[in-house]
Amino acid sequence: MDCKTARLLLNFARPSAGELGTSEAEELDYHLAACSACDVVARAERQADKQFTQAMLAVPIPLGLRERLLRRLEAERAGWYGRWLLRSVAAAAALFVALWMGYGYLTRPAVVKPDFDVARDDSLTPERVEEWFRARGVSVTAPGRFNYSLLAFHGMVDFQGKSTPMLLFTLQAPHGPIQARVYILSDKRFDLSKLPEPEPESGSRSIEVWRPDDPHIAYLIFYNGDTLAPFMAHQREPAA
Repeated sequence: MDCKTARLLLNFARPSAGELGTSEAEELDYHLAACSACDVVARAERQADKQFTQAMLAVPIPLGLRERLLRRLEAERAGWYGRWLLRSVAAAAALFVALWMGYGYLTRPAVVKPDFDVARDDSLTPERVEEWFRARGVSVTAPGRFNYSLLAFHGMVDFQGKSTPMLLFTLQAPHGPIQARVYILSDKRFDLSKLPEPEPESGSRSIEVWRPDDPHIAYLIFYNGDTLAPFMAHQREPAA
């Protein structure tokens, strides 16, 4: 997802709108976690919405407004019931025709497309994840410190306009769900010397950069918990 698309979707991601699907919301969240410019815009819009809501709530309600609204609704309700009855009769007739023309077609099982192409698998290991990417023509070195029974998704996602391997670890914590997104960056596609500095706290998200023994890769990690310890295989915090 690029910045133009992300900023367009921000209008549909507000709490009052609620028009984004699950996959679109996930992609927008990934982009905001990786793009500081769009994240600033999103925070500004949320703050503006909050201030606008507070201003609206501060407006006094005119006397008698509730009674006037109830009378208006009561007057319109009778007309609505008439229109509803007519539509119900038409819908019932259409349903009868559809059933008559193809009962078997209407009753066949629906095909549901999952949000992710790989579901959570308790038997996953770093080696199996590497094999999965390798089978798709992508060579990666998966971080070995994570608990892979918490891996909810692994695949290629858009990061800074480039298709990038990403691992998503999720966990239900006492205060709500937390997640860690691990982008596996290669020096063939990214300048590893210009990665963001680790931030212990950045709003609701934190950032860490792991540099393994291989100088040609780095792990850029966004997470929304206080620490990465819950995601570790042996509950050990990684060295910065």
